[in-house]
Amino acid sequence: MKNTKKFSWKSTTDTFNTKSLELEQIQERRLLEDGDDLEGDSKNYSNIYRELAELLGSNAARKVWENYAGLTVNFPKRLYSKEYTMEFIESHAKNMSPKNIAREVDLSERRVRQIIQEKMISK
Repeated sequence: MKNTKKFSWKSTTDTFNTKSLELEQIQERRLLEDGDDLEGDSKNYSNIYRELAELLGSNAARKVWENYAGLTVNFPKRLYSKEYTMEFIESHAKNMSPKNIAREVDLSERRVRQIIQEKMISK
């Protein structure tokens, strides 16, 4: 009688990854079952993560930590791209005041007037 049992090679990394994933799933289930969620209260977080949890919620703070922990992140003052800003100014120049446009795109009223003037000259 032949031995029909199949044998497959598994690397140590495959085994480790599988066990690690199983352990994470077990820990997640325990947290859900016990209701002992450490991340639920923003007071449990340190400094910047506490601020993020209070501003965006615990799940968002945890995602930021998981993806960016240990990195230095600078947020530019400009929210919108230059292209979008130019399009916005051009499309709203006739029906909004430069003051209101400036407020929307976070530029000075003077700069908005300059951009409008430049667009009019280039046409």
